[in-house]
Amino acid sequence: MKILHISDSHLGLRFKNHPEASETLAQARYDTLGKLVGMANEQNSEILAIAGDLFDRTSMKVSDIQRAVQAINKFEGSVALVLPGNHDYITEDSQLWDRFKKEAGENVLVLDEKEPVDLSEYDLNAVVWPAPCHAKHSAENAVGWVKDEEKDPDKIHIGIAHGSIEGVSPDFNQQYFPMTVRELNSSGVDIWLMGHTHITWPEKPGKKDIVFNPGTPEPDGFDCSHEGRAFLHTD
Repeated sequence: MKILHISDSHLGLRFKNHPEASETLAQARYDTLGKLVGMANEQNSEILAIAGDLFDRTSMKVSDIQRAVQAINKFEGSVALVLPGNHDYITEDSQLWDRFKKEAGENVLVLDEKEPVDLSEYDLNAVVWPAPCHAKHSAENAVGWVKDEEKDPDKIHIGIAHGSIEGVSPDFNQQYFPMTVRELNSSGVDIWLMGHTHITWPEKPGKKDIVFNPGTPEPDGFDCSHEGRAFLHTD
């Protein structure tokens, strides 16, 4: 199975300190999303996983939501999985995600509940274990429920979460859904596709690593020293 994994696109980010370039910089993020979908298609990826903060905020223009969905709808693989992060968190009356779902194609799935999602209807022998954000801040993460759930040993189990990782993410006040690598490793899934931290981690994945954070697909700003990133996972 081949997965292209991205997070933290922060579409709609305003560059208030650079008004002369704000429109160009904002457009670059949409362009990058389109390029990543194209890359996923070129790699024959079966899953496109967006692990939170596709959008920079919950109050997005309808036209900007449509631009994002139109890019994701061009994914040619089995399914695109989109997780709400802490910037684009989902609520019961979320206009952002309601509009997103209306525009989304049949193979685009918003992971808005803490419940397993069997991907057999997309012809994939896998189950997804989502940990969506329902607020911008939380002292508790959304992955704790995964460990206690029974898992089919004949399927691939994919966890998708958004939040800080102890020892990796700066979260001094423990307010960004904090979790530990040990907690993730002991949850019973085969791989965790993470979002929130704006750097790639681990930088050099080992054979035993199951927790992956791709970093931002577009640099954060003028003070950002790293390039945009995505992770390609194969099994």
